[in-house]
Amino acid sequence: MTKDLSQMTYAELVELTRQAESMMKEQRAEALEAVVAQIKDLAEANKLSLDDIIAKLGGSKPANAKADQKSNVKPQFAHPENPSLTWSGRGRTPVWVLEYVGTDKLDRLDTDHQAKLDEIRV
Repeated sequence: MTKDLSQMTYAELVELTRQAESMMKEQRAEALEAVVAQIKDLAEANKLSLDDIIAKLGGSKPANAKADQKSNVKPQFAHPENPSLTWSGRGRTPVWVLEYVGTDKLDRLDTDHQAKLDEIRV
């Protein structure tokens, strides 16, 4: 049964859109599961790993797989007394850097802060 959209009220169109989006989400999940199962079967039949297939496609591993990997960004700063404590200079400033600089918030435009950072630069 097809509906004549031009005869529907705004409220009916909103509800129809909500239902359609919900159904699309369900069907997408089902389609994805089916495709994954097919790929796994093909990979197994051809003695290939999923990582090899993903790499060949130019993709990356799922986000949850990357959680175990460390960043390839080299550290720019190291603790003067404990060189195992490092910081790349990106992201949240570690507590040990703040303590070394003597502040509760790093200001890279502050010349005193910059001078202290230069002292621990690797």
